[in-house]
Amino acid sequence: MNTRPKSGKVITFYSHKGGSGRTLAVANVARRLAERVNPEGGRVLMIDWDITQPSLHWVFQGRLRPASLVVHNPRKDDVGAEPGLIDLAGELDRRTARFGSFNEQREEHAAAMMADLRPEQYVVDTDVPGLSLMTSGRLGSDYTQRANDIDWSGLFERSPYIYMALAARLAESYDYVLIDSAAGIGDAATTAAALMPEAIVYPFLPNRNSLDGLRSLESFLAYRRNSSDLRPLLVHPVPSRLALGVPEKRLAFRRGAEGETGYQPAFEAIFKSSYALPACDLSAYFDEVELVETQSMILDDEVFVSAASTPPCHLTADAYDAIARRVADAVLPWESARR
Repeated sequence: MNTRPKSGKVITFYSHKGGSGRTLAVANVARRLAERVNPEGGRVLMIDWDITQPSLHWVFQGRLRPASLVVHNPRKDDVGAEPGLIDLAGELDRRTARFGSFNEQREEHAAAMMADLRPEQYVVDTDVPGLSLMTSGRLGSDYTQRANDIDWSGLFERSPYIYMALAARLAESYDYVLIDSAAGIGDAATTAAALMPEAIVYPFLPNRNSLDGLRSLESFLAYRRNSSDLRPLLVHPVPSRLALGVPEKRLAFRRGAEGETGYQPAFEAIFKSSYALPACDLSAYFDEVELVETQSMILDDEVFVSAASTPPCHLTADAYDAIARRVADAVLPWESARR
Protein backbone atom coordinates (compact mmCIF):
# COMPACT_ATOMS: atom_id res chain seq x y z
CA MET A 1 0.00 0.00 0.00
CA ASN A 2 1.42 3.37 -0.96
CA THR A 3 0.96 5.85 1.87
CA ARG A 4 3.33 8.43 0.37
CA PRO A 5 2.43 12.02 1.32
CA LYS A 6 0.92 14.21 -1.40
CA SER A 7 3.99 16.41 -1.57
CA GLY A 8 7.56 15.42 -0.93
CA LYS A 9 10.49 17.50 0.24
CA VAL A 10 13.26 19.01 -1.87
CA ILE A 11 16.60 19.27 -0.06
CA THR A 12 19.79 20.68 -1.56
CA PHE A 13 23.23 19.63 -0.35
CA TYR A 14 25.39 22.70 -0.91
CA SER A 15 29.01 23.46 -0.08
CA HIS A 16 31.06 26.61 -0.55
CA LYS A 17 34.23 24.61 -1.27
CA GLY A 18 34.82 21.30 -3.00
CA GLY A 19 36.07 18.25 -1.14
CA SER A 20 33.62 18.60 1.73
CA GLY A 21 32.15 15.12 1.40
CA ARG A 22 28.92 16.56 -0.03
CA THR A 23 28.31 13.83 -2.61
CA LEU A 24 28.90 10.99 -0.15
CA ALA A 25 26.55 12.72 2.27
CA VAL A 26 23.88 12.84 -0.44
CA ALA A 27 24.32 9.13 -1.18
CA ASN A 28 24.27 8.04 2.46
CA VAL A 29 21.35 10.22 3.54
CA ALA A 30 19.40 9.26 0.42
CA ARG A 31 19.89 5.57 1.14
CA ARG A 32 18.65 6.01 4.69
CA LEU A 33 15.60 7.94 3.55
CA ALA A 34 14.82 5.27 0.94
CA GLU A 35 15.02 2.57 3.59
CA ARG A 36 12.62 4.63 5.67
CA VAL A 37 9.92 5.23 3.02
CA ASN A 38 10.21 2.32 0.59
CA PRO A 39 8.38 -0.23 2.79
CA GLU A 40 5.32 2.03 2.44
CA GLY A 41 5.76 2.49 -1.30
CA GLY A 42 7.76 5.71 -1.08
CA ARG A 43 10.57 6.85 -3.38
CA VAL A 44 13.68 9.00 -3.11
CA LEU A 45 15.40 10.82 -5.97
CA MET A 46 18.97 12.12 -6.10
CA ILE A 47 19.90 14.77 -8.69
CA ASP A 48 23.49 15.44 -9.72
CA TRP A 49 23.32 19.23 -10.17
CA ASP A 50 27.11 19.60 -10.21
CA ILE A 51 27.27 19.54 -14.00
CA THR A 52 30.88 20.77 -14.24
CA GLN A 53 32.19 18.02 -11.96
CA PRO A 54 29.50 15.31 -11.87
CA SER A 55 30.27 12.42 -9.55
CA LEU A 56 27.10 10.74 -8.30
CA HIS A 57 27.20 8.40 -11.30
CA TRP A 58 30.63 7.23 -10.12
CA VAL A 59 29.39 6.67 -6.58
CA PHE A 60 26.68 4.42 -8.04
CA GLN A 61 28.76 2.79 -10.75
CA GLY A 62 27.72 -0.86 -10.92
CA ARG A 63 24.71 -0.15 -8.71
CA LEU A 64 22.25 1.00 -11.36
CA ARG A 65 19.55 -1.41 -12.44
CA PRO A 66 19.96 -2.58 -16.04
CA ALA A 67 16.20 -2.66 -16.49
CA SER A 68 16.07 1.10 -16.15
CA LEU A 69 19.09 1.69 -18.37
CA VAL A 70 17.96 -0.39 -21.30
CA VAL A 71 15.16 2.09 -22.12
CA HIS A 72 17.63 4.84 -22.90
CA ASN A 73 20.91 3.02 -23.34
CA PRO A 74 21.47 -0.18 -25.29
CA ARG A 75 25.00 -0.33 -23.82
CA LYS A 76 23.94 -1.15 -20.27
CA ASP A 77 27.43 -0.75 -18.85
CA ASP A 78 27.72 2.88 -19.95
CA VAL A 79 26.36 4.76 -16.96
CA GLY A 80 26.77 8.18 -18.56
CA ALA A 81 24.66 7.50 -21.64
CA GLU A 82 21.21 8.04 -20.13
CA PRO A 83 19.44 11.43 -20.14
CA GLY A 84 19.77 13.54 -17.02
CA LEU A 85 19.75 17.08 -15.71
CA ILE A 86 21.17 18.86 -18.76
CA ASP A 87 18.58 17.09 -20.89
CA LEU A 88 15.85 18.22 -18.50
CA ALA A 89 17.26 21.76 -18.59
CA GLY A 90 17.05 21.65 -22.37
CA GLU A 91 13.40 20.69 -22.10
CA LEU A 92 12.76 23.61 -19.73
CA ASP A 93 14.49 25.92 -22.20
CA ARG A 94 12.21 24.75 -25.00
CA ARG A 95 9.11 25.13 -22.86
CA THR A 96 9.94 28.68 -21.80
CA ALA A 97 11.31 29.89 -25.14
CA ARG A 98 8.20 31.90 -26.01
CA PHE A 99 8.47 33.97 -22.83
CA GLY A 100 10.93 36.77 -23.36
CA SER A 101 10.89 39.14 -20.40
CA PHE A 102 10.94 38.94 -16.62
CA ASN A 103 7.52 38.45 -15.00
CA GLU A 104 5.84 37.79 -18.35
CA GLN A 105 5.01 34.29 -17.18
CA ARG A 106 2.96 33.96 -14.00
CA GLU A 107 3.03 31.28 -11.31
CA GLU A 108 -0.01 29.43 -12.65
CA HIS A 109 1.54 29.34 -16.13
CA ALA A 110 4.69 27.72 -14.78
CA ALA A 111 2.69 25.14 -12.84
CA ALA A 112 0.65 24.28 -15.92
CA MET A 113 3.83 23.99 -17.97
CA MET A 114 5.22 21.42 -15.52
CA ALA A 115 2.01 19.42 -15.16
CA ASP A 116 2.80 16.97 -17.95
CA LEU A 117 6.53 16.73 -17.25
CA ARG A 118 7.61 13.11 -16.79
CA PRO A 119 10.61 13.06 -14.41
CA GLU A 120 11.07 9.32 -14.94
CA GLN A 121 12.35 10.06 -18.45
CA TYR A 122 15.51 11.47 -16.91
CA VAL A 123 15.94 9.01 -14.03
CA VAL A 124 17.49 5.58 -13.49
CA ASP A 125 16.96 3.25 -10.54
CA THR A 126 19.70 2.09 -8.19
CA ASP A 127 20.02 -1.29 -6.50
CA VAL A 128 18.69 0.32 -3.30
CA PRO A 129 14.92 -0.26 -3.33
CA GLY A 130 13.06 3.01 -3.77
CA LEU A 131 16.20 5.05 -4.59
CA SER A 132 16.67 6.63 -8.04
CA LEU A 133 19.25 8.88 -9.65
CA MET A 134 19.05 11.72 -12.15
CA THR A 135 22.60 11.95 -13.47
CA SER A 136 24.06 15.20 -14.77
CA GLY A 137 23.24 14.00 -18.30
CA ARG A 138 24.67 12.11 -21.25
CA LEU A 139 28.45 12.16 -21.00
CA GLY A 140 29.24 12.17 -24.72
CA SER A 141 31.78 14.29 -26.58
CA ASP A 142 29.34 17.20 -26.64
CA TYR A 143 28.65 17.10 -22.89
CA THR A 144 30.82 20.10 -21.97
CA GLN A 145 29.27 22.28 -24.64
CA ARG A 146 25.74 21.25 -23.68
CA ALA A 147 26.48 21.90 -20.00
CA ASN A 148 27.94 25.32 -20.78
CA ASP A 149 24.91 26.19 -22.88
CA ILE A 150 22.51 25.94 -19.93
CA ASP A 151 21.41 29.46 -19.04
CA TRP A 152 20.09 29.01 -15.50
CA SER A 153 19.53 32.72 -14.92
CA GLY A 154 17.98 33.14 -18.39
CA LEU A 155 15.40 30.47 -17.59
CA PHE A 156 14.55 32.34 -14.41
CA GLU A 157 14.26 35.65 -16.23
CA ARG A 158 11.85 34.20 -18.78
CA SER A 159 9.89 32.26 -16.18
CA PRO A 160 10.53 33.40 -12.58
CA TYR A 161 8.39 30.57 -11.19
CA ILE A 162 9.86 27.78 -13.30
CA TYR A 163 12.15 26.36 -10.61
CA MET A 164 9.47 26.50 -7.95
CA ALA A 165 7.14 24.67 -10.34
CA LEU A 166 9.83 22.10 -11.16
CA ALA A 167 10.44 21.46 -7.47
CA ALA A 168 6.72 21.01 -6.90
CA ARG A 169 6.44 18.60 -9.84
CA LEU A 170 9.33 16.48 -8.56
CA ALA A 171 7.81 16.52 -5.07
CA GLU A 172 4.62 15.03 -6.52
CA SER A 173 6.55 11.96 -7.66
CA TYR A 174 9.06 11.48 -4.83
CA ASP A 175 8.96 11.63 -1.05
CA TYR A 176 12.41 13.20 -0.99
CA VAL A 177 14.43 14.89 -3.71
CA LEU A 178 18.08 15.34 -2.74
CA ILE A 179 20.08 17.70 -4.95
CA ASP A 180 23.87 17.42 -5.08
CA SER A 181 24.62 21.06 -5.90
CA ALA A 182 27.68 22.56 -7.50
CA ALA A 183 29.97 24.29 -5.03
CA GLY A 184 30.50 28.02 -4.88
CA ILE A 185 28.34 30.91 -6.03
CA GLY A 186 27.73 30.33 -9.75
CA ASP A 187 24.32 30.32 -11.43
CA ALA A 188 23.92 26.55 -11.15
CA ALA A 189 24.70 26.54 -7.43
CA THR A 190 22.46 29.54 -6.75
CA THR A 191 19.59 27.90 -8.61
CA ALA A 192 20.01 24.63 -6.72
CA ALA A 193 20.38 26.26 -3.30
CA ALA A 194 18.23 29.39 -3.39
CA LEU A 195 15.40 28.52 -5.80
CA MET A 196 14.78 24.77 -5.64
CA PRO A 197 14.76 23.54 -2.03
CA GLU A 198 12.92 23.95 1.20
CA ALA A 199 16.04 22.90 3.13
CA ILE A 200 19.80 23.09 2.64
CA VAL A 201 22.27 20.61 4.10
CA TYR A 202 25.60 22.44 4.25
CA PRO A 203 28.68 20.20 4.66
CA PHE A 204 31.78 22.25 5.41
CA LEU A 205 35.44 21.45 6.03
CA PRO A 206 37.29 22.09 9.30
CA ASN A 207 39.11 25.21 8.15
CA ARG A 208 38.52 28.96 8.16
CA ASN A 209 38.07 29.19 4.39
CA SER A 210 34.95 27.05 4.63
CA LEU A 211 33.30 29.62 6.87
CA ASP A 212 33.44 32.05 3.94
CA GLY A 213 30.47 30.14 2.62
CA LEU A 214 28.30 31.51 5.41
CA ARG A 215 27.89 34.67 3.37
CA SER A 216 26.40 32.60 0.55
CA LEU A 217 24.00 30.91 2.96
CA GLU A 218 22.95 34.26 4.36
CA SER A 219 22.30 35.55 0.83
CA PHE A 220 20.15 32.50 0.04
CA LEU A 221 18.14 33.01 3.22
CA ALA A 222 17.76 36.74 2.54
CA TYR A 223 16.60 36.08 -1.01
CA ARG A 224 13.89 33.69 0.14
CA ARG A 225 12.67 36.04 2.87
CA ASN A 226 12.20 38.79 0.28
CA SER A 227 10.85 36.65 -2.57
CA SER A 228 7.34 35.53 -3.48
CA ASP A 229 8.30 31.95 -2.58
CA LEU A 230 6.43 31.27 0.65
CA ARG A 231 8.29 28.06 1.44
CA PRO A 232 10.59 28.35 4.45
CA LEU A 233 14.27 27.65 3.81
CA LEU A 234 15.91 25.71 6.62
CA VAL A 235 19.68 25.19 6.89
CA HIS A 236 21.31 22.10 8.39
CA PRO A 237 25.06 22.83 8.78
CA VAL A 238 27.22 19.70 8.84
CA PRO A 239 30.91 19.86 9.85
CA SER A 240 32.55 17.23 7.66
CA ARG A 241 35.76 15.22 7.37
CA LEU A 242 36.74 15.90 10.96
CA ALA A 243 39.83 13.99 12.10
CA LEU A 244 39.02 11.43 14.79
CA GLY A 245 42.32 11.64 16.66
CA VAL A 246 42.60 15.39 17.29
CA PRO A 247 39.73 16.31 19.64
CA GLU A 248 41.44 19.54 20.77
CA LYS A 249 41.58 20.93 17.23
CA ARG A 250 38.00 19.84 16.54
CA LEU A 251 36.81 21.61 19.68
CA ALA A 252 38.78 24.78 18.85
CA PHE A 253 37.32 24.92 15.36
CA ARG A 254 33.86 24.41 16.78
CA ARG A 255 33.95 26.73 19.79
CA GLY A 256 36.58 29.22 18.65
CA ALA A 257 40.13 29.89 19.82
CA GLU A 258 42.87 32.53 19.62
CA GLY A 259 40.52 35.30 18.60
CA GLU A 260 38.86 33.23 15.87
CA THR A 261 35.10 32.66 15.94
CA GLY A 262 34.13 29.01 16.01
CA TYR A 263 31.57 27.60 13.62
CA GLN A 264 29.01 26.91 16.33
CA PRO A 265 28.69 30.52 17.56
CA ALA A 266 28.79 31.68 13.93
CA PHE A 267 25.80 29.54 13.00
CA GLU A 268 23.98 30.39 16.21
CA ALA A 269 24.28 34.08 15.34
CA ILE A 270 23.05 33.49 11.76
CA PHE A 271 20.06 31.47 12.93
CA LYS A 272 19.10 34.04 15.57
CA SER A 273 19.16 36.75 12.94
CA SER A 274 17.60 34.81 10.03
CA TYR A 275 14.82 33.10 11.99
CA ALA A 276 14.21 35.81 14.64
CA LEU A 277 15.15 33.51 17.52
CA PRO A 278 15.51 34.95 21.02
CA ALA A 279 18.19 32.32 21.74
CA CYS A 280 19.91 29.52 19.87
CA ASP A 281 22.03 26.68 21.25
CA LEU A 282 23.37 24.22 18.68
CA SER A 283 25.46 22.13 21.09
CA ALA A 284 23.29 19.01 20.95
CA TYR A 285 22.76 19.38 17.21
CA PHE A 286 26.46 19.48 16.32
CA ASP A 287 27.13 16.57 18.68
CA GLU A 288 24.77 14.53 16.48
CA VAL A 289 25.80 15.52 12.96
CA GLU A 290 29.61 15.87 13.01
CA LEU A 291 31.00 13.69 10.21
CA VAL A 292 34.22 12.12 11.43
CA GLU A 293 36.69 10.88 8.84
CA THR A 294 38.47 7.71 9.90
CA GLN A 295 41.56 6.06 8.45
CA SER A 296 39.62 2.93 7.54
CA MET A 297 37.19 5.01 5.47
CA ILE A 298 40.08 6.60 3.57
CA LEU A 299 41.81 3.29 2.88
CA ASP A 300 38.66 1.35 1.99
CA ASP A 301 37.03 4.19 0.04
CA GLU A 302 33.85 3.33 1.90
CA VAL A 303 30.80 4.80 0.17
CA PHE A 304 27.84 3.52 2.15
CA VAL A 305 28.67 3.75 5.83
CA SER A 306 26.65 1.70 8.30
CA ALA A 307 26.87 0.86 11.97
CA ALA A 308 28.14 -2.57 10.90
CA SER A 309 31.07 -1.03 9.01
CA THR A 310 34.64 -1.34 10.21
CA PRO A 311 34.93 0.46 13.58
CA PRO A 312 34.97 3.33 14.33
CA CYS A 313 32.86 4.11 11.24
CA HIS A 314 29.79 3.84 13.44
CA LEU A 315 30.44 7.47 14.43
CA THR A 316 29.89 8.60 10.85
CA ALA A 317 26.97 6.20 10.44
CA ASP A 318 25.31 7.75 13.48
CA ALA A 319 25.81 11.22 11.98
CA TYR A 320 24.25 10.22 8.65
CA ASP A 321 21.35 8.68 10.58
CA ALA A 322 20.88 11.92 12.52
CA ILE A 323 20.94 14.07 9.37
CA ALA A 324 18.41 11.81 7.65
CA ARG A 325 16.15 11.81 10.69
CA ARG A 326 16.22 15.59 11.04
CA VAL A 327 15.58 16.12 7.33
CA ALA A 328 12.74 13.62 7.29
CA ASP A 329 11.02 14.94 10.40
CA ALA A 330 11.79 18.63 9.71
CA VAL A 331 13.49 18.93 13.11
CA LEU A 332 15.08 22.37 13.39
CA PRO A 333 18.77 22.46 14.36
CA TRP A 334 17.98 24.26 17.61
CA GLU A 335 15.35 21.67 18.53
CA SER A 336 15.91 18.34 20.24
CA ALA A 337 15.72 15.47 17.75
CA ARG A 338 12.85 13.05 18.14
CA ARG A 339 13.96 9.45 18.01
